[in-house]
Amino acid sequence: MDAQVVEGAGALLVRSTDGWLSTPADGVEPVELDFSDVVAMLRASADQERAATGWEGLDPVRGDAFVEPPDSFVGLVRGGWFGIEGYGTGRALLDAVDLCLLDALVEVTAAAPLYDRADAVVRDRLGATPPSREEWGARLRRLVAHNRVRMIDEPPAPVAVVEPEAAPEAAPEPAPAPAPNTLWRRVRRALRPVKRLLRGAPAPAPVVEPEAAEPVAVAEPEAAPVPEAAPDHDAPASSDPFASSGGTGEPVRYLDSPRVGPEQAGRVPVYAVWQVEIGPLLSLGMLTAAARDHDGGRLEEHFEIRRPEDPASFLEDLRDREGPAVLLLSNYVWSIDHNLALAAEAKALNPDLVIVHGGPSTPKYADDCVRYFDEHAPLVDVTVRGEGEVTLPAVLAAIAPSLPEVDLGLLDGVEGLSYRDPATGAVVHNEDRERLSDLNVLPSPYLTGEFDHIAPEAWVCVIHETNRGCPYGCTFCDWGSSTLSRIRKFDLDRLTAEMEWAAERGIRAWAVADANFGIMSRDVEVASRIVDIRERTGVPSFFGFNVAKNTTKHLTDLVDRLVSANVTPYFTLALQTRDDETLDAIRRSNISTDHYVSLAASFRRRQLPLQADLMIGLPGQTVASFSDDLQFLMDHDVPARMWIAQLLPNAPINDPEYRAEHDVQSDEHSMIIATKSFTVEDRREMLRIRHAYTVFERYGLLRHVARFVQWDHGVPAMDLFLRVVELSREDPNRYPLLNWIVRYFDWFNVAPVGWGSFAAEVRRFVNQEFDVPLTPALDTVLALQVSLLPETGRTFPAEVDLDHDYVAYFRDNTYSLWTDGHNRPTGRPLGDYGPATFTVVGDPAGRCREGMRRPPDARNERMMEEFWLSGHWELDSPLVQNHSEVAAAGTYTALDDQVPDDLPPEPERASRVSENVRIRVAERAAV
Repeated sequence: MDAQVVEGAGALLVRSTDGWLSTPADGVEPVELDFSDVVAMLRASADQERAATGWEGLDPVRGDAFVEPPDSFVGLVRGGWFGIEGYGTGRALLDAVDLCLLDALVEVTAAAPLYDRADAVVRDRLGATPPSREEWGARLRRLVAHNRVRMIDEPPAPVAVVEPEAAPEAAPEPAPAPAPNTLWRRVRRALRPVKRLLRGAPAPAPVVEPEAAEPVAVAEPEAAPVPEAAPDHDAPASSDPFASSGGTGEPVRYLDSPRVGPEQAGRVPVYAVWQVEIGPLLSLGMLTAAARDHDGGRLEEHFEIRRPEDPASFLEDLRDREGPAVLLLSNYVWSIDHNLALAAEAKALNPDLVIVHGGPSTPKYADDCVRYFDEHAPLVDVTVRGEGEVTLPAVLAAIAPSLPEVDLGLLDGVEGLSYRDPATGAVVHNEDRERLSDLNVLPSPYLTGEFDHIAPEAWVCVIHETNRGCPYGCTFCDWGSSTLSRIRKFDLDRLTAEMEWAAERGIRAWAVADANFGIMSRDVEVASRIVDIRERTGVPSFFGFNVAKNTTKHLTDLVDRLVSANVTPYFTLALQTRDDETLDAIRRSNISTDHYVSLAASFRRRQLPLQADLMIGLPGQTVASFSDDLQFLMDHDVPARMWIAQLLPNAPINDPEYRAEHDVQSDEHSMIIATKSFTVEDRREMLRIRHAYTVFERYGLLRHVARFVQWDHGVPAMDLFLRVVELSREDPNRYPLLNWIVRYFDWFNVAPVGWGSFAAEVRRFVNQEFDVPLTPALDTVLALQVSLLPETGRTFPAEVDLDHDYVAYFRDNTYSLWTDGHNRPTGRPLGDYGPATFTVVGDPAGRCREGMRRPPDARNERMMEEFWLSGHWELDSPLVQNHSEVAAAGTYTALDDQVPDDLPPEPERASRVSENVRIRVAERAAV
């Protein structure tokens, strides 16, 4: 479609599998439309009604052919037409009859019944006579040609319907699931990369338990989701129906119940319940293991301490109980709503249930704690602060003498907790408990059997602790209430045995919950032991960790070791900000800029991914400082992930004195919405900038255009993005497609009308707003930019002839990033480079085959979607950006060609990742 088609007034409509939606130019959310509204808009935009042309003479789609709709696409309503554009196919103008055909196509179907449904739509909505089958077939062929309908070779496989077995008459009603809760659903969505990671992996073994957990897990306390990856064909499989799916090859037998030992009447059950959508929690296993071990096991005389279990198992057992019971809940940002819903259901079953809350999202500050008790009464009986492995046994020992009744008044004086006094009704805050000096007195739940009844498919990521504590005091952080504390270490032999436990079960993704992995030299030894296990067992394939904030002394060494064994490290540098005033306000210091960029160069040489975390909403921050941080990362070609600051209940930022000092304001979800340094509107602007950066840089819609304008014309890349944001607010119709991108792309990851039209508008934008001349150099970068964007129906390899060699231009301007890491563009204009052919090798992520994914809840600030954190649109080309997800996939062959030929190699720093890429590509080809 030509640029003239989209200039001026017009309505951009989205056709998706959910129906028709309007995206107003000055709106913030799409508006659902009835099809009659769409027809009315089409007719209202025309001076006279006209029939579409362009389908005449096309080969009709036969009635027995199968077609399916794409997830969504955007069209422009203007002049009585609905304009669409396919990749490289030019424009097509659809009339109301065409839209009837689209409206009838909602799922995979044969063409013949589709035509029948379209006939009915024409009669009902247009009051007209339907076209002939030949005309329908030609109209459908045009939609296929423009990639707005897909043809498929085979019909979908029929879904087998299995009749449920009749339950015995005497069987009790099944336990209802906890109340639906949007937060844990968002967690599950955010972890979809983890699910995709396991596609194609060896099938997990059957287990004794009748119900297995959904394979989703979350790292504790703040480890990131594991990236999407190729199947790991190094991991051995087992045919033993009771064995794990990988690991040592020795069969692993699983226990059939959370109960430990024979049932004994009179004991009070203690339940530790983990969320199916999240997976087993290390923290709960630590609690039950410590309670079981306390005082030589004496607590088990009074309590039946059950192994950690899922809600269904817990509710089923609780339903058959009478008398008191104890429920342990470990609260995190992602689990607290679910836990409260579960507590409500359990309390309804057993009013005598004592509910003990712990974890980072259980408030410790006195006023917040009282509010928590009051707001969630009667679902909160005890809250535990700090390390619960000592406090929980003390709680159980204190109330044991009162059994079979439970007298919470006996908790008077027990350190590390708050409780509601049954005599007065007041919330009592006992003294804090000192941290453990020796962590090795705590029994390991992995080695003492706390998780031996849980099948491996419940573990997508198994969490280990090598140490506790953090010497830093960043005010926004609450690392288990262990900030500003010395680091206490778990024994290495214990840790190794725990990792062997995970390897025996074939669990492919591991992570450590350390606040600063790599801060100590022994962390290199940990990496070496992981390598040894990997070489013997084939697992892990992925290892996630949080990098030390102020030292990276050991980082390169430990990463080299992991990569040498084909273990993909997954981490990010927690930059947060480079602004001095913000760093001072949050009591943080970063590594020097020289050190940072040198580290980036070191990783770049190894072809290892490097990304940086930034935060939005920190005290001291401004719109300008946030934009400057993004510009710095773009200058150094380091992708950014942006997190929205939240008041964690026990972080120093939530201390009343600190909040007053910095005028920290929050909303009902504890999201920071204003401080002394920025207003509510400033925060909204930062979120708009986040959106623009994510779309234009991470998804790549303007990645190379921005660099060309910066390198050739001296306009900082962020200035382009900021101008788009500004115009979207002040004059949204001036550049309607750019405006649509910054308003709605997080809803619909698709081209606005088409990439050709988008490029034409970008050409006009940079010319009119920044005086960039309309030259072959600009046309070169626009053509290249479009070639790197996915679209349904594209095939590869794909070549594009360029007037100027953009790849050489890009490599010259980024050469210094491979040497010392500093940004030193050459100053040589793109127009000085001769012609070249640019090749897009392929689409390893399948964006063009499967369609671009629609984020289900991209506007949620509490639990951010994959869109913000790990989404990308990288095609395989010499310009592919090495995101963590790209590196983990192992199938982007063009990464091999990015290392400059004349780059002096570092001592003993051969590119092991390149070899691993070749290995994985060969493995996948063999499969």
